[in-house]
Amino acid sequence: MRRIHIQLEGREAMGRLTQAADGAAALLYACALAAGGDASLKDAAETLHMTEEQVQKAASLLVLYGLGRDAATPPPRAEISVPPGELLKARREDAVFRGLVSHAEGAFGRVLRKSELETLHSVYTELNLPADVLMLLINYCKMRDNLSAREMEKQAYRWADAGLTTYEEAERYMRRQQYLHAEGARVLRMLGVYDRRPSESEAKYIARWSDWGVQDDLLRLAYDRTVLRCGRLEWRYMDKILESWHSQGFETVRQVETGDRRTPPPRSAPAGQESVVQAVTRAFEEKRKAREERLEERLRNLMKSDPRFAENEKGLRLCASKAARAALGDEPQREELERRKRELLQARQEILRQNGLPDDWLSDTPDCPKCADRGYIGSSMCECFERACREEQQRRAREGNPA
Repeated sequence: MRRIHIQLEGREAMGRLTQAADGAAALLYACALAAGGDASLKDAAETLHMTEEQVQKAASLLVLYGLGRDAATPPPRAEISVPPGELLKARREDAVFRGLVSHAEGAFGRVLRKSELETLHSVYTELNLPADVLMLLINYCKMRDNLSAREMEKQAYRWADAGLTTYEEAERYMRRQQYLHAEGARVLRMLGVYDRRPSESEAKYIARWSDWGVQDDLLRLAYDRTVLRCGRLEWRYMDKILESWHSQGFETVRQVETGDRRTPPPRSAPAGQESVVQAVTRAFEEKRKAREERLEERLRNLMKSDPRFAENEKGLRLCASKAARAALGDEPQREELERRKRELLQARQEILRQNGLPDDWLSDTPDCPKCADRGYIGSSMCECFERACREEQQRRAREGNPA
């Protein structure tokens, strides 16, 4: 956040400031009001003789209590409404806007809807960003697979707030965002998250750590301490750990272990060795993968050895495909497909029995029914994962390596 905009004043605002019970937030609120209701956090830090981190925290509190909003975010408002005649006139008489519309339609791959034209016109007329910067912004949204009128508007406010008024500045910003995007995905993988991109708040944390120059071994140590303390990955808690180390000048695991006496356990793993949480996570993944491969092998062998089974499996797959297509269709068709599926499943069980195999031969039966061997239930650590971590720690302790 670079700017704060005050959106609540009067008696109610004073009540919320009292609830926040934070002197820095109250000072920032007064500073922003004195500046006309909108203030740069950098300027506020200089005026109030506070660090930028202190001002950032104060601004976050003001947003949390509904006293202000991030000025880089478009203000909440009713649907933009521009008279059709005004839009038509702008496209005919303003060559720059006409070129901008043409570029946007090329990015969307279609003619812009009226609401999209209205948003683009609003951004173009209100923010005074050069057309080449806005074209780059459209490319940026498309690159992030998030090309929509609302996203264009949101990013335009952010770019205007950041002072990206030239093509060169905007291009440097884009390169920085591309780096952070790749770094965010890499850090998520290191923390055991493989199936999604970082959320906006997670990306902010990762960008902070990148700006501090936090090395991977410190990230792993902070992650281990967070999971062992909270039972799950708590971004705010992990950030507090890294912020503490950063403020104390710790740059290596050795510095943390010799200087951070207040939080001694657990020790980090030696270079090249997995931490306890990483080792248990890998073991759980390998167990799930082995179980899946075992089931796939059983299925392949049965289909090769018994033509009846192979034919029945084809029928099940065809039934599932038809059911997916009929999900929005009429009720009788869905009921018929369900009836057919039950018949095929019964036939499958009969074929298994005729082959001398148990009924659950093709069932995926995890060791832990609570988490299905994922280690987590939602974002909370499962009992089986906690137990495995304790056992791994004990094993390492017996071997003389408590990491």
